Amino acid sequence: MEKRSDDLVLRSAITNKPPPFHSSLRSSPPLPRRLLSQFAQRNEENGGYLFTKQLKDKLVVHMLILFMVACGGKEVKCATFGTLLRNLKMETKVAGDFLRMAGVNVKKASDGGVAAELKVPLTFHSGVKRGRGKG
Repeated sequence: MEKRSDDLVLRSAITNKPPPFHSSLRSSPPLPRRLLSQFAQRNEENGGYLFTKQLKDKLVVHMLILFMVACGGKEVKCATFGTLLRNLKMETKVAGDFLRMAGVNVKKASDGGVAAELKVPLTFHSGVKRGRGKG
């Protein structure tokens, strides 16, 4: 008999151990399965999931853009990311770099944070700045 995910969560609350997340996926709604398929890699050895740096970065970019959509609606812009960045424990510069890589225009906000706006046509950040050599 398969254990229900509610039982796993209750047992983990009693024993102070986190529930085995992957074991409850069979009976879970499609959203967790979709998130794991997009932002995690299946570990064949133990049946769990691995979160690589590239996939974590991809997840953060999606979260930042989703936050912009939630803040600005059809205009897809956001005046500040302060609260979100504090919760993610992310530096402002790193968030700005992620947004630039996604084609977002990033400016410094009045509170010292990041203000961003998505404009068409998209302009992508080159990612590498090369200095001119001396001589």
